[in-house]
Amino acid sequence: MISASQLYDFVHCPHRVCMDAFGDTTQRDETSPFVELLWEQGLIHENAIAEGLTITSNIKLIDLADRERETLAAMARHEPLIYGGHLSVGDLVGEPDLLEWTGSGYTPDDIKSGSGFEGDESEGKLKKHYAFQLAHYVFILEQLGLADPARSPYIVDREGRRVA
Repeated sequence: MISASQLYDFVHCPHRVCMDAFGDTTQRDETSPFVELLWEQGLIHENAIAEGLTITSNIKLIDLADRERETLAAMARHEPLIYGGHLSVGDLVGEPDLLEWTGSGYTPDDIKSGSGFEGDESEGKLKKHYAFQLAHYVFILEQLGLADPARSPYIVDREGRRVA
């Protein structure tokens, strides 16, 4: 299965995906306490942002084995805002933080604890690795026939701003 996380990693280092899949796990470095702190802070940020949204279907509360079925059921009901969905088609899998009903389809959106932009925001250069993840989710939604035709996903950044 190809996931959005693998695409994110590939943008940073093309070798990482291969090493994660086929490398010797005994040769890996331990996860540093700093990286663990970043992950923890990211989850705290995501939860804080999610609490401020009008989520109509929280899939994160459902057992992992049932999440895809429940995500598709929520989408069939046209739930306005789905949190923690799970989607797959063929060999692609994705877990967008948010799935938002637009009236003509769903947009996948992600909550990030960083800025949505590379460097100076005034340049408006979006982060490539975020764009790859969102494009992956859009592609899955398109294959399922559930995507908003406008293809307008967004990132909710560290300031709570929606970055298209």
